[in-house]
Amino acid sequence: MITRVLSALLRALRFGGCRSERHGLISADDINQTSGSVVQVELLQSYPLFVARLLIWWAGASDVVQVRHGVDLYRITYLTLDEKGHHLTKVSGLLALPRGVPPTSVVSWQHGTQTLRANSPSKPTYEEGVLVSFLFAGNGAVLLAPDYPGLGVSEAPQAYYHKASTVAAVRDLIVASHSVLLASGRSVPKNLFLAGFSEGGYATMAAAESIEAVPFPEHQLKAVASVAGPIDLADSAMPGLEHARSASAPMYMAFLLSSLARVYGHDLTGVFREPYAQSIPTLFDGETSGDDIIRVLPTDVSDLLVDGFFADYRAGRHEWVHEVLKSNGLAGWQPLTPLRLYYGMTDLDVAPTEAQQKAGQWQSSGLDVQAINVGDYDHNSSVVQAAPLILNWFGQY
Repeated sequence: MITRVLSALLRALRFGGCRSERHGLISADDINQTSGSVVQVELLQSYPLFVARLLIWWAGASDVVQVRHGVDLYRITYLTLDEKGHHLTKVSGLLALPRGVPPTSVVSWQHGTQTLRANSPSKPTYEEGVLVSFLFAGNGAVLLAPDYPGLGVSEAPQAYYHKASTVAAVRDLIVASHSVLLASGRSVPKNLFLAGFSEGGYATMAAAESIEAVPFPEHQLKAVASVAGPIDLADSAMPGLEHARSASAPMYMAFLLSSLARVYGHDLTGVFREPYAQSIPTLFDGETSGDDIIRVLPTDVSDLLVDGFFADYRAGRHEWVHEVLKSNGLAGWQPLTPLRLYYGMTDLDVAPTEAQQKAGQWQSSGLDVQAINVGDYDHNSSVVQAAPLILNWFGQY
């Protein structure tokens, strides 16, 4: 009920919601066609401070989220490399700016698993795009939220947990935002922060790994926050799905393996039972909701996979599966930037033990990593609890 009322309020309280290639920001003609080039900028929504505070209050979050500025939301369509790394493709992301003040930092927020193309940050709803804009842009930051390839304006299939294309989308939105800010006469803040939830927690850490290796000259990466983000895909996340009690586990498994099989040209025969081996790729078309996908899949991961799959996986008889998961995982990363791993103790989707164990390993190597328990919260609730903690932690910088 609250969600429906909030959606109605959002529709009624949008200001300046017209769309155009120019809004005093930038024209596609001004930019060379390279990775990170801006194709289009559209003003989506403008929220005066009183409206932002009203919506935060209506959602019952005013005690944990204090908003100091109104916020303007834009969609940036930009170019990035496709999953093969050979061609430029159009993707999109959200840009949110604080109203009336120069921004103090840049925060890139990476969202969780989403199967519906329409539910993307640059097509903002309260839950996906607006609230995170209030949280960060409403407190003075430039907020960036990539849609990822396959969502937003992109009609390509999603390359789910494919490190290279995910990182490219994150990095290139940061590059594109430079052009937008400079062309509009704004400064580009030096301090850069990364944060994300679930798949976005993984994307956040993957982007941090890349930025640490090849820094941006305009930015200094200050801190990284992941909420319920998988780290070791091959030897922790995949084995964890064998006995997962989450209703979403079969969907995660189907999405992960069908996506990576497509990207790397592998056959799903010998992985999924029939009729799922044939039907699974068609489910992730960008037009089917996660709930609808869950309804057509078995409730137990073992009923989705061929007999003995996990025993064979542990014995090394599914070599391509282990290989692609290992190459796209983060087990070998040694974080150079302060990193916080937030988790809820009753999360059935991403086991809390992954954050706890990995943080312990990194700490033993002298790295500035902490696992932070937000309480007895499940997967989706954990991000609600973690978000204000992340804001406060970033504020220390």
